[in-house]
Amino acid sequence: PSQKLQVLIPENYNAGDTFKVSVPMPTVTKSSNNSENKFTKECINAMDEYSNMYDEWCQAEARYRELPSKRKLPDFKVGTERLKKYDQMLEEFPKNLEIPVDAPFLRKIVRRRRQNENKRQKLLEDSVKKVETVKVEKKKKKREQPYLQLNLPSKGKKFPGIEFKVADFGK
Repeated sequence: PSQKLQVLIPENYNAGDTFKVSVPMPTVTKSSNNSENKFTKECINAMDEYSNMYDEWCQAEARYRELPSKRKLPDFKVGTERLKKYDQMLEEFPKNLEIPVDAPFLRKIVRRRRQNENKRQKLLEDSVKKVETVKVEKKKKKREQPYLQLNLPSKGKKFPGIEFKVADFGK
């Protein structure tokens, strides 16, 4: 409503005549920002487990190919093979989705799940450490109960000599 459009006026236009202008609809671009495609927690957990197993298999395959053998095995690069982990899975998704599912999107889902899990684990460990330190400090305070000895002067003119220590004055 409040947008201005540039329109090319036809050459045979007379003042007061009307003409039609068509405005094209915006096209849906294929990008890795697939926030509309939602997966269930079970599906995301399964993809994370698959990703971990595939990474372990890649490392085992690389170690196997490094072993001396009679026949020459083709080179196996772990980094490039790990990127192919979702290629076969992508064939199972429908091709006619408005926002297609691609490998970078699947990697992003798994990466977010791992980051969130690591963050939760770290927060849990930090909270456990804080609780333990508070318990230890409380126990120490009960054991080290300081006492204060007051030397009150007695009646009369002669008073006993008092020795002072640095610890008596605190910090």
